[in-house]
Amino acid sequence: MAVLSQLTLEKLHAAALDPGLWPEALTEVADAVGAQGAMVHAMAPDPRDSVLHVGRLDPDCDRLYMQQYQINPMSMLLMRRRPGEILPTMSQCRQELRRTAFKADILTPQRIEEITNLLYGGWEDVLTGGFGFCLNAKGAETTAGHLAKVAEAAPQLTLALDLARHLNGTARRNWSAMLETMDAAALLADAGGRVILANRYAERLLRRGHWLRVHAGRLQASRAADEAKLAAAIRTTVLAPVTQRRRSRLSLRAVGNEPPCLAVIAAAPAIPVAEFGLPRPAALLILRDPSPRTDPALLRSLFGMTESEARIAAHIAGGLSLGAAAQRERIAHTTARTHLQAAFGKVGVHSQSALASLLARLPESD
Repeated sequence: MAVLSQLTLEKLHAAALDPGLWPEALTEVADAVGAQGAMVHAMAPDPRDSVLHVGRLDPDCDRLYMQQYQINPMSMLLMRRRPGEILPTMSQCRQELRRTAFKADILTPQRIEEITNLLYGGWEDVLTGGFGFCLNAKGAETTAGHLAKVAEAAPQLTLALDLARHLNGTARRNWSAMLETMDAAALLADAGGRVILANRYAERLLRRGHWLRVHAGRLQASRAADEAKLAAAIRTTVLAPVTQRRRSRLSLRAVGNEPPCLAVIAAAPAIPVAEFGLPRPAALLILRDPSPRTDPALLRSLFGMTESEARIAAHIAGGLSLGAAAQRERIAHTTARTHLQAAFGKVGVHSQSALASLLARLPESD
């Protein structure tokens, strides 16, 4: 009988696409190979970009590990080993682990006496990674049998990560194409605010830096007073259980005198980080630029306006009065009114406010 049942394999393959399913899949794999708990880990050069999914392990210890202990005697050993190797890591680092804070804070509280690692080599720019299986004292007494089960399951486990890596590229291409079809600034960010993908409108808005900017790869509010609520909204959206995910709305104030930017934040599950191929939840941010610039060429294309009509309509959409628009174009007020009335007819509205409201929803020029 195979070590991994058909149901467990199906859960592994599902987890390759939906990161919310990793805990259940890893728990079943741990049971199948006789382990206390299991993990899948991709250790990045920047520890903040590393990925960890676990089954039946202490979440507090997991968070502490990601924050402080990714570099430890065992990970240093694994960085020197080859993909595909299966090894009982703790027993090979016993002396180095003695009296370390890592052992005291991570291993001892969970009663972990051995960790078996199956190394994966398909990710780019990853220091080390793959599956890890934690054994308690009883499990460590039968390490040989456990290693045999891991070896038998290794092809299926590796295939699950191959699938995750493949889906990574497909998902990124699909999300990138979808974001580019949107007429609003839109981007994807992980729980820590790292920008994963952004469309051209979002990149333009971020470059302006009036409401949001990117610092060290992380999304930040331009005003310090908005930073905490932005970070909390993204983190809550990403980390909330699937059944509790809700959209949130934020008003982000500008550093200057411009009106605030409205941000709608929603969950976007299974967004991969390119280098590692392990999908994880992300947040989709849709940003409404409060000071859009309507392109007269777009108005000519969409509504058949003349050049003069389009320029007057664009000024109205930008918040100018008809008199100010006439002065800007250096034409008589009556001439400007004639152009505006023609624009009303072509758009199908009857007031300046209706025209401005409709045109404000059009995309900016590329």
